[in-house]
Amino acid sequence: MAILEWQVGVASPNPPNPDNYGTTGANISHTYTLRNIGDATTSTISVYLTGAEPAAWFINTDNCSGAGNELPSMSSCTVTIIFLGAFLA
Repeated sequence: MAILEWQVGVASPNPPNPDNYGTTGANISHTYTLRNIGDATTSTISVYLTGAEPAAWFINTDNCSGAGNELPSMSSCTVTIIFLGAFLA
């Protein structure tokens, strides 16, 4: 079975919530590591933005998603998200 976790001990499908980007301005980035700690390869992974203001965020680097992009047992991939707070009204 594939068992996915974001950063330290947080089980999939969600990264740590809430993740504190602080009270500074826009263009703050965080890199998340998705690890498969199970004994099987995952199926294809998809990372996407949801929530009340998805336009306020940007997926800068995504080494996890894509057709046929599977995550073998005991492997990891990263996703970097940028907060574009300037786009909030």
